[in-house]
Amino acid sequence: MGFEGFGGATPAGTILVVAEDRHYRKQLGQDCEVLFGRGGDDVHLAVGIDDPYVSRRQGLLLCDGSQWRLRNIGKLPIRLVDETMVLTGHELALKTGCTPLLVGAPIHRVHLVEVHVSGRRRPGAEVGPESATRSPDEYELSETERLALVAVGQRYLRQDPAPQPVSWSQAAEDLTRAPGGRRWTARSVEHVVAAIRQRLATGRAPIPHILRGEMPEPVGNTLNHNLITALLRSATLTPHDLALLGEDEEF
Repeated sequence: MGFEGFGGATPAGTILVVAEDRHYRKQLGQDCEVLFGRGGDDVHLAVGIDDPYVSRRQGLLLCDGSQWRLRNIGKLPIRLVDETMVLTGHELALKTGCTPLLVGAPIHRVHLVEVHVSGRRRPGAEVGPESATRSPDEYELSETERLALVAVGQRYLRQDPAPQPVSWSQAAEDLTRAPGGRRWTARSVEHVVAAIRQRLATGRAPIPHILRGEMPEPVGNTLNHNLITALLRSATLTPHDLALLGEDEEF
């Protein structure tokens, strides 16, 4: 089953839900609900019909006439690929494009539900196999800022399991040992990263939840974690940046 025409002649706001070998499509202006789960004939789209950990009525996609939302009406959380969890009774606003949903008990089986919401076609937006690959919308960093972020976020760049930012003192030691490096202190690393968070929290494509006051205390490593993951998603930081710390590239 293909998606030909989805987003071209298809009206903006049309939703296409795909699970396993089944799919369901609904347009705005109709009875705007799509129910999915294990319930077979009781839902619009069956998901995990032989999986007892999936609720008979697991999720509901509904709209207010302009935007689609996901509501979890099952027992287990519905997870997004970025590890965001929509808990039972909670809702999530859906953006234009594809939102993959993960349903099921992770230690047993997980089922993929793809939710596609069509948007308006922009003039000149046509892209084909021969089109040039565009660069991501990277954030601008100075050499000093990039160096400090690589030191703090090195575990993410190595793809360590469950990475967390390194401590200010550890980052300072690694930066001081870096090729051509100057002497760093824990305070100087903290100052540089705090200034980056302050700048990138506003302006073009602001990064959310990287300032104190946006998150409940205690924040711990959360602010730096949110900053680093946002810079990884935009390809502002890549594993090749580890070379700044003197590490050999393995790519």
